[in-house]
Amino acid sequence: DDCTRRSFLERAAGLALVSATGIPPIARERDRILNIGFIGFGIRGRNLCRWFLKQPDIRVSGICEISDVRRHRALEMVAGGTGVTSCPGYIDFQELLAQPGLDAVVIATPDHGHAEPAISACRAGIHVYCEKPLSHSVAEARYLTELAQKKGVVTQMGIQIHARENLHRVVEI
Repeated sequence: DDCTRRSFLERAAGLALVSATGIPPIARERDRILNIGFIGFGIRGRNLCRWFLKQPDIRVSGICEISDVRRHRALEMVAGGTGVTSCPGYIDFQELLAQPGLDAVVIATPDHGHAEPAISACRAGIHVYCEKPLSHSVAEARYLTELAQKKGVVTQMGIQIHARENLHRVVEI
């Protein structure tokens, strides 16, 4: 089955909501497994992957991380969480994006490295969940928005911390 824009949008709609732990909930589709790849596996990527591994309708189907140590830890985490030992690891995110059957990517690279993989994923017709900041310029953000609309993919930017009550209180003060 292909992941349609509507089915991914239904899932991604839950990403805007924040649970008590700050991990976004995802709407369920009982008859579909969503194949997700991870680009970047530092602290945030690891925490997101840990959460996604608990979801019965999500399959972590590829990890891209330039650090050998982090990439191997990521693959061990996926194998330990799912028993799947065939999850491929990549150094180049373009190789991950070329993987057949990939529905979406989670981009959790360092801040300066978000726009390029997000743009490449959209060009490939792959849905994107990206940690903030999405880009370094308004022009990049506009280009990505137009590209996502043109390609019919859904994008979501993670800004969970901004939805927390204590942050609103700090801003008020």
